[in-house]
Amino acid sequence: MPPETVRLGLMGFGYIGKIHMMGARNAPLCLDSEPVRVEYVSILTTHPETAGPLARYYGVKRVYTDIDEFLDDPELMGVDISTPNSLHAPQAYAALRRNLPVYCEKPLGLNYAEARQMALAVKERGVPSLVPIGSRLAPAMLRAKAYIESGLIGDILTARAHLFHSSYLDAERPTGWRLQNSYSGGGAMADLGIHVIDRLRYLVGDVTRVSAKTRTFIADRPTTKGSKERIPVDVDDWGCAQLEFANGASGVVEASRISSGRDGTQVEVFGTKGSITIGEGEWPTVHLFDVHTDYRGLAVELDPVKRELLSLYPGSKMSMGGMVNMHMVYVLRFGLSVLRNEFTFPGAPDFEEAAAAQEVLEAAYRSSAQGGAPVDLPLP
Repeated sequence: MPPETVRLGLMGFGYIGKIHMMGARNAPLCLDSEPVRVEYVSILTTHPETAGPLARYYGVKRVYTDIDEFLDDPELMGVDISTPNSLHAPQAYAALRRNLPVYCEKPLGLNYAEARQMALAVKERGVPSLVPIGSRLAPAMLRAKAYIESGLIGDILTARAHLFHSSYLDAERPTGWRLQNSYSGGGAMADLGIHVIDRLRYLVGDVTRVSAKTRTFIADRPTTKGSKERIPVDVDDWGCAQLEFANGASGVVEASRISSGRDGTQVEVFGTKGSITIGEGEWPTVHLFDVHTDYRGLAVELDPVKRELLSLYPGSKMSMGGMVNMHMVYVLRFGLSVLRNEFTFPGAPDFEEAAAAQEVLEAAYRSSAQGGAPVDLPLP
């Protein structure tokens, strides 16, 4: 018997929107047992002449340029917002006015105030929400969380995480919305740092104080490829923040879009009895070190929520790569929430958690603007 189908509309059909659709379309091929089928039945785009033919080729039924027509599509059971950050809030509110569940890319808003209001709006409507942030649903993150919850590494002392890209190292790369603060709300820290902030919040706990520095190394860029006309860049290329947690632990997060040869991520958590490392390209695997015992081959007990999430992840022979695998799991889990009319689930990266991560991000930017002075949370 085929699984139930959840029909979504996709706002934006750029790079990340295609990743979402790729994951959803390939799920039936990647999983032995498909608990839900997610079908993208429509897209909203400002480039129908290019996006339309490609979307239709891959089974999308309708292409819209008007948001009201898009949201009034009677087949829609939820929306996927994969547009520039400045559009997240108005598009989410438009969907919520129709009581549609919302799946929204990160960062949730242009700033913490906007993200906070979005989280409150979702809570008021009581509809499912999910944000693909922090790789919380990766097998390694789920197992690491279970190790920590079981007490295997003891009380957490320190933690660190980084996410490095080299994508903007080329000073001749043309500008785009990610390099303009009015559209993006920030640079490397907003685009990449939000992920590592959320990873440490998930594994360690709430953040109470932030001290940070950010820098813009490439001050201007061409308006278009090969153009001699250049415009200023008003977002960061790199950022690093020191975090203090409510449980007394300390941490460091670093994000860069100019780190040549080091594209990737790593998370480390150090406790009184041992440590956990999730290495670059190893999102299926978590490494556990204990000061007394060799834990190789350890089978940690997982709660039902974590076991279900692991069942959504493709095996190694059916892997589409970490990026697509991860987004496939997020989209499928959102589909299950829509079917169940489930507002949230334990450990969910929902709007509430995405807003909390954005509060830490905003504290980092405020600290950087003040020369690295500490900023206490919660923000006033």
